[in-house]
Amino acid sequence: EKDRCPYLFKLAASPHLAAREEKRKIDKSKITASFGKLQKKFKLVLVEGAGGALVPVNGKATMIDIARELRLKVLIVAANKLGAVNHCLLTAEAIRHRGLEISGIVFNRLEKTGSSAVLNDNPGIVSKFTGIRILGELPYSRDIGELCRAFEPIGRKILPGR
Repeated sequence: EKDRCPYLFKLAASPHLAAREEKRKIDKSKITASFGKLQKKFKLVLVEGAGGALVPVNGKATMIDIARELRLKVLIVAANKLGAVNHCLLTAEAIRHRGLEISGIVFNRLEKTGSSAVLNDNPGIVSKFTGIRILGELPYSRDIGELCRAFEPIGRKILPGR
């Protein structure tokens, strides 16, 4: 259904660039209209942003602007690697600056390698500096079943009672 994904582009890039490459424009009102239709059909609607909080959607708006317009709670998903602390602190600050609520942070291992000292420290130091609840970490895996099982307790924290 088109309302689930009002825009889909071939190029894996920031939405503004992917749209430009296909000579299309992203209209925020199309996204908000799709969200409204989904809200009428379902008790719960989860929205995935593309690329991050401050990624441009078009020449005027970012992902976080759309989240604010839709009055969404935000879940930060961070790649657990070197640089994650800075990424999380800046993202949390930008989201809070715009008055949005952050429901938690999930760390995601996208790479097989990395310093265990860094990877183990990231969640704790991010939580200490932001005060945001760390909901869990997904391990590095190419096995969808394993990732689903690892995500299940995180999902329960995001959506208690479901």
